[in-house]
Amino acid sequence: MDTRTILDRFAWINQFPRCPKNENALRSAICRWADASGFDHIRDAAGNLLVRVPANDALPSAPILVIQGHMDMVCEKTPVSDHDFTADPIELIFDGDWVRAKDTTLGADNGIALALAMVLAEQDNLPRPPLELLFTVEEETGLNGALALEPGFLQGRRLLNIDSEEEGVFTVGCASGRDADISLKITPESLRKEMTLFHLAVGGMSGGHSGIDIHRQRANAIKTLARVLAALLSKTDLRLVTIKGGTVKNAIPREAGAVVAVSGGKLEQLQKVANRLRTHIVTEHAHTDPDFQLTWDKMADGTSFEEMLTAADTLRVVQLLQALPDGAQKMWQLPPAPEVVETSCNVARVSLDNRHFAVLNSMRSLRASRLDLLSARIASVVALAGGDITFGGDYPPWLPDADAEILSRCRTIYENLFAKAPEISIIHAGIECAVIGNQYDGMEMISFGPDIRNPHSPSEKMRISSVGRIWDFLTALVGYYAKGFNHQLGRR
Repeated sequence: MDTRTILDRFAWINQFPRCPKNENALRSAICRWADASGFDHIRDAAGNLLVRVPANDALPSAPILVIQGHMDMVCEKTPVSDHDFTADPIELIFDGDWVRAKDTTLGADNGIALALAMVLAEQDNLPRPPLELLFTVEEETGLNGALALEPGFLQGRRLLNIDSEEEGVFTVGCASGRDADISLKITPESLRKEMTLFHLAVGGMSGGHSGIDIHRQRANAIKTLARVLAALLSKTDLRLVTIKGGTVKNAIPREAGAVVAVSGGKLEQLQKVANRLRTHIVTEHAHTDPDFQLTWDKMADGTSFEEMLTAADTLRVVQLLQALPDGAQKMWQLPPAPEVVETSCNVARVSLDNRHFAVLNSMRSLRASRLDLLSARIASVVALAGGDITFGGDYPPWLPDADAEILSRCRTIYENLFAKAPEISIIHAGIECAVIGNQYDGMEMISFGPDIRNPHSPSEKMRISSVGRIWDFLTALVGYYAKGFNHQLGRR
């Protein structure tokens, strides 16, 4: 089968809006596809969809295979894009061996899983055991769909999750996660007429997935903005008027900005401070964030602003943002995948609206004890700043099992197909395997997928040739479970 068939199905999926909590149109379309194909399907209360595909040319003893992906995607776009994620289709751009989107996230995370599963179900000439195609909702906002799965929804006990992003790598474990919602009580004062308003902004950063890319040491826009504000604050009576940065918890912030009020007399000196910091940051992140920008512009019209933070509250906000931990905190050094990130934190979003200052932190760890330790550390920082903190959004880790049968089987099939051994990985991100395995005893699981670069950012792209290799591997693995031997297709 030509890879184009899979890409055509992927393009079909990208015609439907599918930000988290807005998967209904895509789910309805898949239900229509299932009806036309003669496949039974059910939906649970959370909106998860299960399509049951009967066996084809399989032994009576063939086990049920669960093929799983999520319907939602992270909806990010460039500052110049006017894309409407509630209505507009994702526009695909093919560039050699890569496919990307025009000024938005591509949605290969995780639309390609749905495409592969649907095309597999359509192939009447391929041996397959009974399949359960599990398409979940709201994965990107905290694995919410998987967390809401009810007992008995699934019958299969072998799960193939197609939500990893490096072809030739099998994921056998993942981090747990927790959110921290932080707030400070602030009491603004009237903006003084003699103060000058400036708009300070940082942007052009690479961003990326706050788990998968956290080890790459990319700049966090919120932390960078706080650094600049602290330097300026040390030179003058600078007051915060507004501040905003970041979007979703599982994306490293790429943009952040603030409106500040500055006392007169030191404006030239402050410009020099900003310019010096720009030079330092450009040098420090030349390889990770080559398009970094820092702008410091005097506002021609500030009449829409009437209040600013007090000097004390401005200092508290800036010092809190500086003190919050961010990035990789601890490395994992045990088999089967040593030298991966064990524990991390992402300062994901900040806002100051209607006298309410809020920060969202996203934490991850392979060890529950480390997650608790990091939570306590953040709580201490917030307490010192006189703020409030609420934890939530917990999901469990998926601890690796180096002796799992499904891992051994996948290794053998991959080596037979491609004459090389796959890499075994523990991913520093939440995967639905962790939640599903926690809910269904005896579930054997593995995660794999094609090459996807820069997920959760408008730079997301997918390698077309790797989609073909994943198809070969998937059909060979499914064929083995159908017939009890290593069935494989001819290679491209």
